[in-house]
Amino acid sequence: MDYDKVFDKRAGDYNYAVTTYPYVLMNELSVAASMVDAEAGAIVLNIPGACVDISPYLSEGVIYKPYETNKVFAAAASVPLASWDSVPEADCSVDRVLSLASLHHATDAERSVFYAEAARVLKPGGQLVIGDVLEGSRQDRWLNGFVAGFNGHDGKFWSLSDVALLEAAGFTVTTALKTYMWNFTDGAAMVDFTRHLFGLRAASDWEIQGGLRTYLGASDTSFEWSLLYFTATKASPKVSFTEG
Repeated sequence: MDYDKVFDKRAGDYNYAVTTYPYVLMNELSVAASMVDAEAGAIVLNIPGACVDISPYLSEGVIYKPYETNKVFAAAASVPLASWDSVPEADCSVDRVLSLASLHHATDAERSVFYAEAARVLKPGGQLVIGDVLEGSRQDRWLNGFVAGFNGHDGKFWSLSDVALLEAAGFTVTTALKTYMWNFTDGAAMVDFTRHLFGLRAASDWEIQGGLRTYLGASDTSFEWSLLYFTATKASPKVSFTEG
């Protein structure tokens, strides 16, 4: 999966961005937690979970278990390792599986493998929650346009047609587009965060500032971000009755 190749090189920079400026992704992580919508006692997996810790935004009593699929990133962020096709949880044992802004690095075949593994570990009625970039959006053009010009980013972004692949895995799916702000204390923080999060070491401050304004409509200290969410619910087993 391309995710693993990307973060072999970028794990350190990404971890730097998120730990140096922890407030920037507050809105994104809060929205993700609200989409997970877990109650006390629920078991929530976050895959891959490095640097996207939603636990502060979950209800008290939720059991939060992040896993990372990239060895370098897992070590950098001190998150336990798993793989897309092998999650160390028992069958039908968890209530929610979250995957945030990572599966655009996967092919349809790779996504199907992960969906099958998520279905295995989820309880009947449990949910796989995916938040990722909408095809054709500003975020798509930023990543596959501006960012790609510096590091070759080539994401396979999401549309409503991707519902079919989840339905083929046995899920019932709803979608929602969520939009929020990434806010910074000043312009220097915005440039530094952006450079490290998106792998833009080769870009100048001027190029990053111009790209943010052109592609994302950024002000001096903020810009809008959005993700398309898929909430995929695992079917409950059918109960049949016989007359006796």
